[in-house]
Amino acid sequence: MFPEDKVKARMESQLPISEIIHDPLKGKKDYHKLERYIIDGMLISYKELSEKGKRISDALSNADYVHIEDKNGTDIKMRISGRRVNISDGYISEEDVARGQRGSNLPTGEVYYAPHEDSCEGKYILSANYESRK
Repeated sequence: MFPEDKVKARMESQLPISEIIHDPLKGKKDYHKLERYIIDGMLISYKELSEKGKRISDALSNADYVHIEDKNGTDIKMRISGRRVNISDGYISEEDVARGQRGSNLPTGEVYYAPHEDSCEGKYILSANYESRK
């Protein structure tokens, strides 16, 4: 599943957990889509996911800044130099444990940094929110 497909599937299926437990159709979302999103997101090659995460991490390892743009108008730049890389790949390595990371999300699949707090410049455009999706 590509990142865009993952986001689209999540938006189509996402419900607050309380609505899923108490009334899965209250938000007019298909419970089976949510179930497929979760299960399909876990039926992946974790080895391939880990390798891809490592490649992304390596590509950013010497970067001072990250610049993110998208078709909706997001244009944001932030400094990441010297920050720790986090690879969420469903595998908790000895290195993760040594850093205090003893958990993971499933489905998984992200590489993330915490930017320097005073370095973010630009704008982030949120294309949809939960209440506006119909």
